[in-house]
Amino acid sequence: MVIRVGVIFAVFCLLQPPVALIAANLPPGVDVVHGKFGEGNGAFNVLRDFSFGPDGLIYALDGYEYSNEQKAMIGNGLVQIFDPETGFVRQFPLVTANRQPSEGNPRANHSQVPGIYHDPQRIAVDLKGKIYVSVPASGVVQIYSPQGKLLSEAAIPQANVLSRCQGGIAVVGSQREAMPKIGWTDVGGEEILIIDDTGRTTRKIPLEKRLFDITDMSIDASGNFYFHAQQNQIYQFSPDGKLLKVIGSGTSDRRGDGSELIHAVAVDQDLNIYGMTMGNPGMLTQFDASVTTVRQRKGQFDWDYSWSYPNLRTIIRVAPDHRIWVAATAKNIDNPRRHPSPVIMRLNQDFLQQTPGADARMLGLFPTIKTSLTAEIAHDLQPIPVELVIQAANRSIDRIHAVWNVYDMKKRPIGNGQFSLNLSNNIEARQAFSFQPDAYGWYTMELSLNDADGKPLMTTAKHFGVTPVYAGMPSIAEGQGNGSWEDPWRQAFIGHPMLRLHPDKGLDKFAADLEEADKANVFVFGQFTDEKNCTVEKITATVTRFKGRVKVWEVVNEPNLRMSVENYVELLKKVAPVIKKIDPGAQVMGPACCGIDLRFYRRFYETGGAKYVDILSIHDYEGHESIDPVHWQWKLSELRKLMTEYGDADKPVWQTERAIGGVRSGLFQGATQAARATLQQELGDALGVTPGRNWLYYLNEGGYSAVPTYLWSRQGPHPAALALRTRAAMISDHVYAGTVDFGATGNKLMLGTRYQSSDSTVLILRNLGMASSSVQLEIEGSAPVALTDAFGNEQQLTVMNSRIAVELSQMPTYLRFAKDRKFKIVPLDLGENLAETAKVSYSTTSKNLEHLNNGIWETYQHGNPHGGSGGEKLFRGEVDQQSLPTLTFNFESPQKIGAVLIAGVRADNTFCTLLDYDLQFQDEHGQWIMLKQVRTPLPESSPVNTSEYIAHTWYIDNNLFLDRFDPVQTRALRLVIHRTTRGFVPDEVANTAFRTHSGGDGISEALWLREIEVYGSK
Repeated sequence: MVIRVGVIFAVFCLLQPPVALIAANLPPGVDVVHGKFGEGNGAFNVLRDFSFGPDGLIYALDGYEYSNEQKAMIGNGLVQIFDPETGFVRQFPLVTANRQPSEGNPRANHSQVPGIYHDPQRIAVDLKGKIYVSVPASGVVQIYSPQGKLLSEAAIPQANVLSRCQGGIAVVGSQREAMPKIGWTDVGGEEILIIDDTGRTTRKIPLEKRLFDITDMSIDASGNFYFHAQQNQIYQFSPDGKLLKVIGSGTSDRRGDGSELIHAVAVDQDLNIYGMTMGNPGMLTQFDASVTTVRQRKGQFDWDYSWSYPNLRTIIRVAPDHRIWVAATAKNIDNPRRHPSPVIMRLNQDFLQQTPGADARMLGLFPTIKTSLTAEIAHDLQPIPVELVIQAANRSIDRIHAVWNVYDMKKRPIGNGQFSLNLSNNIEARQAFSFQPDAYGWYTMELSLNDADGKPLMTTAKHFGVTPVYAGMPSIAEGQGNGSWEDPWRQAFIGHPMLRLHPDKGLDKFAADLEEADKANVFVFGQFTDEKNCTVEKITATVTRFKGRVKVWEVVNEPNLRMSVENYVELLKKVAPVIKKIDPGAQVMGPACCGIDLRFYRRFYETGGAKYVDILSIHDYEGHESIDPVHWQWKLSELRKLMTEYGDADKPVWQTERAIGGVRSGLFQGATQAARATLQQELGDALGVTPGRNWLYYLNEGGYSAVPTYLWSRQGPHPAALALRTRAAMISDHVYAGTVDFGATGNKLMLGTRYQSSDSTVLILRNLGMASSSVQLEIEGSAPVALTDAFGNEQQLTVMNSRIAVELSQMPTYLRFAKDRKFKIVPLDLGENLAETAKVSYSTTSKNLEHLNNGIWETYQHGNPHGGSGGEKLFRGEVDQQSLPTLTFNFESPQKIGAVLIAGVRADNTFCTLLDYDLQFQDEHGQWIMLKQVRTPLPESSPVNTSEYIAHTWYIDNNLFLDRFDPVQTRALRLVIHRTTRGFVPDEVANTAFRTHSGGDGISEALWLREIEVYGSK
């Protein structure tokens, strides 16, 4: 479970009786809403369709659905009529269709169920105000008077979609359904019937192309017909049935870019064409009349959730005044994240104008970068063969020019090339090429597709890992590491050989997964997820079957989110003895609180819960994405104090679930994930989490779709997977032996952990957020010292005058030397911090100025006495884009100053990190003199288009600056602020992608700081 603070969800309430919502209660992008779930005037049970009459009113079809419990069709069975501005007007009941299912009709096998074949689907209103309702299962169109009297029934097999046209109502019969014992059945889709208000067919228009599974229909002012039909496409026909245009790729891969359209079609007075895509939520999609430009905007969780077909059908209609309306048909009653539905809504006039138009020629261009490598992993520096594959699809372009570039994790260019490729509709196209890595590491290929004139269409990406064959570390063989939720082979490969399995997924599956884990030499702990899966009966069956094979059982996942401490301890009292009785060698673990909830843990000890667990488990989510050593030191120290207080100090602590974001709001942040994932492991070792029992969650693509945290995706491995593998290889036969002392100042900036084996010592060293930093070691003897970087590249450091210099980045660096060889870090201690004596000012609006020099590094983590997840105790200054704000430290008397330490925040949710600034001092004449111009090296983000993200960012985890200079005598120092991130978004390219993905306004720059320390000359 991940606690997110930077995402705010609104709960909207509909008024009773139903009227248009007032502005304060409207979902995003909507200015009128009608309806709610339930019964009564204006309430819907099964909202099937709606249409506009010639009077401008909304006619909504509130039908039926089949109930397995009642073995009948249930629902309100109404036509409900609304004024677009004021709301509910009137309603009338539907009449059950008299016609029995025709022979071969897919409903025929259900004829023993009364009324099941009365399942109205679509509604239309003719120019006389008469109302037409299609009932496909009964093969009729019912015609009602404006007052609601059933006038007649037109017999049309599988009569489905309806639309008003010149001369009456256009009807097409085509409704593909999966029915028991029959399979998929499709009737109709060959011709358009025009019927009058008596139900008589006045004209038949044969379609040049037969359509299957027609789900919606629209007609423009010229009489052209538009259908949504299989496969996920919109078809345009002339008034005489000639096929004019096909929009969509004709594929079914759940794409949200406009290539695959579901549910709906509408056309406005400018001949713009509208549809919906799959998605979480779906995207309202608009094509211009020539289908050269596509615009999209998310429906938002507040009004659309188009994962499922057809139950969550979204309906799009154009009103007589040309406004766009949509209907969300899902029954959302209790989920506060989404607007109550079913409802009918009017979109803001500029709903789609806020999003940039894209080139519609990219639709149907589905590039995949493939290799012959197993799991995109290489173990040498030979050229890597690559092939571009363009999937067979319907497209509107017949030739592309491809340009590719390969970068490492710092966006250092590794290789590039280009080629052209001819395309034919619905035929796959391929092109082979290769690149050569120059070192072990993580690489990403960005491949752009352009038209023949060089105009960009889209860019996709692929990730590769190049890693050594380490002794004792497995590689992935063909057929291993299938990318599933439980994947022990990749767990072992990344040096994280620990896997959580759940018996509630089925004991046979548990057994198969356990057997595979045994083959991969991966440690398994079982978790009884919740109370319903943690009964004595289920535990008895599970532990009995796996006695001796599963050594640790965790009781309930994150009980602090679902039950009281007292209830949890009572549950432990029941089940822990059962586990021990069946398998005396098994250990019981808990309580696995989300967020290291100290209040829960204290009460857990107070109520005696600790005596039922052999291992204390935690989930170290702390309210935001980043890993903050200051906060973690406090939080885990408090937990250890509590354990000591209750005589439990020696109990092992396991961290059994932690997810660290690799994609945020459409932005790939692989470098950030790698820095944070490895830091989390080192901090765990340093702060008492049992080494090797600190489990990162979501190895493969899965988990929270809003904030993907997996380490391996369909694009390939993320950098964190390779970095964790190297970490495990470097310390594979070593045990944790303590931390490294960098000195009073150095310990704020760097982290070091030490590991010991029978013959060698390994140090893991890193800085905690600087662009780079250097540390020196005094070391015994003249033999070179082996240095390995975060991805396994080795070099030998020469000892000069009994010292070596090591350049540290935010990724781990490994030093290895003989066990008994003596060494010492040359400490960094800058002496007295003078900042506390200064008066601080900021040139524009700010808060918490007094916290900037109070000697405390405040945090934005939850529960910290010097924090708060909203940044309540952090300094925040507004950054005006039109001027450069200044932060000034004034001293009462001149000070001799030689160093400034700036502790910023990690870019996380809306918290911005400082990137570029000038450091200046004031001379005796009051003039500001430049000391340093600090510019953070941060490559510009890259727009891309993958299944995961739409921009590739290169921020790592910058948040610290140590500026040292020749001492100056001054009464004042100041920072001139040039650039910050925009929350977790590093630059404007990424901010544009973020706005596109989120449908919001983006995040503004701001200056967030924890502390500034000023040091005199030593």
